[in-house]
Amino acid sequence: MGEVIYLVSAKISHDTISTLVSLLQEARAGQIIGLAFVALHQGSEYSVDIAGEVRQAPTHARGMVAVLDDQLSKMISD
Repeated sequence: MGEVIYLVSAKISHDTISTLVSLLQEARAGQIIGLAFVALHQGSEYSVDIAGEVRQAPTHARGMVAVLDDQLSKMISD
């Protein structure tokens, strides 16, 4: 049997933690009023959700997600 290859690292992602801390600080200060997010879990599972004002403005949220999709697409093609 061959070696097991993991497509997603099982290590703690320090940049993920620092990003979440920054977002939490901005939310507590009232600078972030809504979120649309995808969270990647170990084992390649993921969750998606929305919160806050994003629920009140789904069309705007879809536009924000489309910009994220464009950024990810560019990363793939670079």
